[in-house]
Amino acid sequence: ALSSAIIKDFLEKENIFAFYSTHFMELPRMNGIDFFRMKGLNYIEYKKSFNEQKKYELNDRIRMINLFMRYEIEPDDSNREYFDAINIANILGLDIKIIEDAKKQLR
Repeated sequence: ALSSAIIKDFLEKENIFAFYSTHFMELPRMNGIDFFRMKGLNYIEYKKSFNEQKKYELNDRIRMINLFMRYEIEPDDSNREYFDAINIANILGLDIKIIEDAKKQLR
């Protein structure tokens, strides 16, 4: 709510240009604002390279995340579902029960 109010205040002023970076998906779409997102993790390619039989150390898993992370910026399609944080938490070893519960809550 606070982020939305700040953005609305910026819109009411002249000659203000702001770049606002956040993980909040609930920000309202307002005229005068363009939304962009980082492409994020290429999870499909990651899964192709990942060997489920091998026990990767944490440092190796982090390197693999960085290898398949796409840092390019693209226009945001507000209709898409984003699971990068959940996929990354899964790669890092968070309990699968927590992962599945988080996915349910997002749906």
